[in-house]
Amino acid sequence: MSAPAAAPRRRGRKPPPAPAASDASVELIPVASIVTGLNNRTVFKQDKLEELADSMRKHGLAQPITVRPWGSGFQLVAGERRWRAAQILGWETIPALVRDLDDRAARSITLIENSHREDVDPIDEALGYRAYMDEFGAGAAEVAAAVNLPSVRIYKRLELLKLRDDVQEQVRKNPSMLTLFELMTILDTNRQGLALRVLTSRSRPPSLAEFRRVVSDFKTDQDKEDGTQAALFSADEIAALWVEKFQEADQAGRRARRAVLPIDTRFPPPRVKDRRQWLANQMKEWADELLAGGFEEASAAVYTLTEQCIRDNRLEADESQWTEFFT
Repeated sequence: MSAPAAAPRRRGRKPPPAPAASDASVELIPVASIVTGLNNRTVFKQDKLEELADSMRKHGLAQPITVRPWGSGFQLVAGERRWRAAQILGWETIPALVRDLDDRAARSITLIENSHREDVDPIDEALGYRAYMDEFGAGAAEVAAAVNLPSVRIYKRLELLKLRDDVQEQVRKNPSMLTLFELMTILDTNRQGLALRVLTSRSRPPSLAEFRRVVSDFKTDQDKEDGTQAALFSADEIAALWVEKFQEADQAGRRARRAVLPIDTRFPPPRVKDRRQWLANQMKEWADELLAGGFEEASAAVYTLTEQCIRDNRLEADESQWTEFFT
């Protein structure tokens, strides 16, 4: 078999270099002689494995797996999907880079491969970090350095392990909603369950702003808890309220909210002409419309609010559009 092709280079952050491979050699080793044990990844989608197996059937193995000597055989260090695909194909042998690695180096390579995958399971990723920390007494910052990822990524993944089992299962099933699940890590297990009930009560995921309000209400209630049954009952009421709010929002096609400011129907509603336009400029244009409509006091109020927010660095504006106010 010809030498394996180099792995395609991914955009963005690059994985750190693996330990020097001067001790490595590529060999054809029996598939049955390989055992796993380093990989915390548990989710392997069968359809994706079948696709990989089909590609390997047609084109061969572009990159060998990595193993280390283990007992009378080998332990898999990197390339479990390729190894599983080889089993699907019924291969008796597979090209492998055989390396003499200690436990820490082997675990680091496995973490690197998993952490930089496009389809990494967040819970498996977190379990991998936790296993590395427990085995080697490492801190989150050391893990971040080992896998060349920001420390905040490591901390956020580890926080997911605070979620109850049914919520973690939802994280696995809906990784696109990861930011919503991350919000729930500040809640106790009872309120995590209630928040999950709210989250799954609608056909489409809530926005981050919507769900942040939900979690905030639960957290406020949690901070006031005195350990009584009444406290848990109030949390249940919060869940019921938000389920109702989400249902109302779905029917009206609007954002779910608890508090709504009064609208004066005498005034023309502000129009968002272009979401890429500065909000301060949109507010100023509405003030212009109010002034043209004869609402001088309302216009002055909007001008004043807009200008004060700009001065306080709460809003930015494209001032080139306001030539009539140049000084």
